[in-house]
Amino acid sequence: MDKTIQKIGFTPTKLASVGKGLGVASVVIGGTELVIAAAEVASGERDWNDTDTLNTIATALGATAVFFPGPQSIIFGGLSIMVGLVGAAYTSQNHSMNYDY
Repeated sequence: MDKTIQKIGFTPTKLASVGKGLGVASVVIGGTELVIAAAEVASGERDWNDTDTLNTIATALGATAVFFPGPQSIIFGGLSIMVGLVGAAYTSQNHSMNYDY
């Protein structure tokens, strides 16, 4: 596996750099969403929901990629983006769907 990764040009330093970049993006986007959600919940405008929880998880994974640099950063950074996308998709669904067929 290590030889294959090196053949295509990925070194541990490059993996860490890409992972850190993904982590930074996730922290910025997820952090912004969390601030908005926290303000809305605090004002009583709405309740905390599953999407907010997914954004929290994505932000934490992104922060892990940033603060613990190394080849594992690509895993944490990638997971943070994937969880954030699931949260975004979850928001766009109608939660009152009827699943009876």
